[in-house]
Amino acid sequence: MLNLVKQNDADIYFFHIRESEEIQKIKDGLEGVINVVTWIVRRQEIEMGNPADDDVYGYWYDYHIDNSGKFSHTIKQVDEILREMEMEYEIKYDEASIIGSREE
Repeated sequence: MLNLVKQNDADIYFFHIRESEEIQKIKDGLEGVINVVTWIVRRQEIEMGNPADDDVYGYWYDYHIDNSGKFSHTIKQVDEILREMEMEYEIKYDEASIIGSREE
């Protein structure tokens, strides 16, 4: 991961990691290189059931996103987090890629 970050100049990198100890390894390994912020996105009605997924709640995340409601609510939470982080951004998404959209 460190090589990926050093070879690119992106403002945001997204690493999908579920295991607590692996998340901490990334944070420790990138300390001083980039600011690492952790997020968890969860839906209330989803039950996990395997060790990797169950361990996802054993970590202290910087931000929590509730993905149980409307898609617009989830986007609003992401927007609030990015504003708090003082990021310049534009949220883009493809309506066709939203599976089972909960919009009314």
